[in-house]
Formats: sequence, structure tokens, C-alpha cells
Amino acid sequence: MLKRLFDITVASAGLLLLSPLMIAVAVFIKLDSEGPVLFCQRRVGRGLRCFMLFKFRTMVAVHGGDEITVAGDHRVTRLGRLLRLAKLDELPQLWNILAGEMSFVGPRPLVESTVNRFRDDYRWILSESRPGVTDPASIKYRHESAILGACSEPLDYYFRVIMPDKIRMQKAYLRRQSALGDVRILCETLAACCRLNGIPAGENNRAAADFAPTRVVGVRPRPVAESAIPEFPVYFTTEHAEPRGWEMDA
Repeated sequence: MLKRLFDITVASAGLLLLSPLMIAVAVFIKLDSEGPVLFCQRRVGRGLRCFMLFKFRTMVAVHGGDEITVAGDHRVTRLGRLLRLAKLDELPQLWNILAGEMSFVGPRPLVESTVNRFRDDYRWILSESRPGVTDPASIKYRHESAILGACSEPLDYYFRVIMPDKIRMQKAYLRRQSALGDVRILCETLAACCRLNGIPAGENNRAAADFAPTRVVGVRPRPVAESAIPEFPVYFTTEHAEPRGWEMDA
């Protein structure tokens, strides 16, 4: 109840105070490229029920190619790169929070195909909790696109290493969540957004060596020795539902 009251109060104040900024962003999006202002997509929420998530559009309205987004993706607009870096594209989710579909702090909402792949995990994660705008995994993987861009097999690495680690962190957060902890996560998120920094220039070679998978395997997750990838502790489930497709949480 306290968490929901906090969400309603802050989301209402945020919509009121940030409305001039949101209007300005909407105008710049229309001037920067053709297409709608908002990006709307079905995501899985509390109790595995789907809802429509809102973001400011950061990619060209009509595009082909893979659904994965990595650093330097040509489909991301000029303004979209800045919006993604500062996380301003997330502002329309204040409406999702006010509607009760999301919370400020909680596991990031995923598309159905990704949840289907880890359905047993997300049946527990989303059983009583709403997905959120930010959580510890979102802070750790703030530069996820850059990490994937340094991998030779980004799709494989995302499902084999990043997603299991996110699930581990999401479960750890839910087991010890508190009001004070949520405030701390929000402060850390704001601090990270204000830095507006990415992976430093000239670090691509080192990043590729640090983040690239040790060997190419199929898309389906499979165990790998944690010592092979020391930066990301791995959590693996025993069973996974077959996905109907794939799209990264962008």
C-alpha cells in the first residue's frame, strides 16, 4: 500500500512538473524524424498480464533488420541516441505508473517472447510485484547496448549471460525490498542518468574482450562456467518455455 501511494504521488507530481519537458521532447521528435511521437508495445506485467507500455520513439518509424538494438545501430535516430542515454525516452511511463501497470522500482517489463523463455522465473517474479522503470539490474546494465555491440554474438550473449544475471538480481531485490531501498535505487538511477556517459571512447577492443562469449553456442541458454565470464555471475533455471520470437528490452 505504501509503495503504491508513493507511486501515485510521485507520478502525479512528475507529470505535472515535467509536462513542459515532455512537450518539448515530443516537438523535437517530430522535427527530427517522421513517425509517431510515442512507441507503444505490449509488455508483461503483474500476474503475467499484458499491458501497453509507452516510451518516446527513439528509432525510425519503419525499419527492417534485427529486433536487437546494439551500440551504433543505424535505426536509432540522432535525437533518439540522446534520449536513450539520458533515459528521457522513459518519461511516458509515468502514465503506466499512474494507471497501476508499473511501479517506479521493480523488474523491467519484458516482451512476451522473452518472458516465455524464462516463464518459471517470471511467474514468481511477477506473481505479486509490478514491473518497474528501474531496478538494480537496470543500473548495472545501463550500457547494455554497448556491451552487446562489443560481442560477436549479441543475441546469444543476451540470453545466455545477461538475462540469467538480471533474473538473479531481480529475485534478490524482491526478497529484500524496502521503502528505503527503493529510494536508494531511484537516487542511484538519477545519478547515473545525470552523468550522461557511455563506454569511454577507445575502449571497444577491451570491452569486446571482457564481454564476448567464450564460445559460440545456440540461442537457447545453457550452463557456462562462471570463471569464464567473471564480470557477470550466472543464474540458470532448469527449464525454459519455448519463445515465440525475440525482442530485447529496449
